[in-house]
Amino acid sequence: MRYTVLYHPEIRSDIKSIPKQTITKIIAIIEERLAENPLLYGKPLRYSMKGLLKVRFGDYRIVYKVFEEEKEILILIIRHRKDIYKKLSSRK
Repeated sequence: MRYTVLYHPEIRSDIKSIPKQTITKIIAIIEERLAENPLLYGKPLRYSMKGLLKVRFGDYRIVYKVFEEEKEILILIIRHRKDIYKKLSSRK
């Protein structure tokens, strides 16, 4: 069963800083892979980020939370790997 993909409101600002060709591929990963089986493709985060998962795409990271009962995925942030975790702590 497919999951419904929801996006954090600040995702729009993330997308502005990513090249258009890259963001097209990232959206395809989200809509095809994560919507089908988010637990298979994501790697769990640890410590203060426990409960969240991440997917790598080149130098970019997609961090999301899965709501299993509702069959929903909330995409929290899409950022370059160098600054994703600093920004993520403000969105949780």
